[in-house]
Amino acid sequence: MNKVHLIITMLILAYGCTNPKANSQDHNRIMHHYEMDSLVISRDYKLKIEVINGLKIYRYQNSIDSTKNIVLQYDHKQKTIKSGPFTFELSHQSVFQNENISAKGFNLYIEKPYADSNNPILFNEDYGVLKFGYSVNHFIMIPSQISENTIIEIIDVESP
Repeated sequence: MNKVHLIITMLILAYGCTNPKANSQDHNRIMHHYEMDSLVISRDYKLKIEVINGLKIYRYQNSIDSTKNIVLQYDHKQKTIKSGPFTFELSHQSVFQNENISAKGFNLYIEKPYADSNNPILFNEDYGVLKFGYSVNHFIMIPSQISENTIIEIIDVESP
């Protein structure tokens, strides 16, 4: 009987260690693109968060057009976000908080070295990207419908 228990335990451990979903989470997001204060377009995304070699990988998959997919890597130890060749470093902590979106506050990340072409990212490790873009274009990634007042609060977040 002990051999049977040992074999069953080994099978459970082997399956648990190779299960690809053990370290991933899926979420639905809606990206709203605002110009000034006017909504230009909304797109549906599926966000998959994975942990690979100590990094959190955020894969935003557009449901219609794969050319609109976004992939970010977050390094908790370095407090950096990488998107392609660009690296964003933590600039200010907890610049926005809304319990309806996430229990944690959102931090501001700025590209280093600073480049005018890439705007800051509003981000937290549990949620992912909430906002990027600050001049006249704002891209907001929300989980579902939220109030217009909350959207305005997010748009109004600026670098301290």
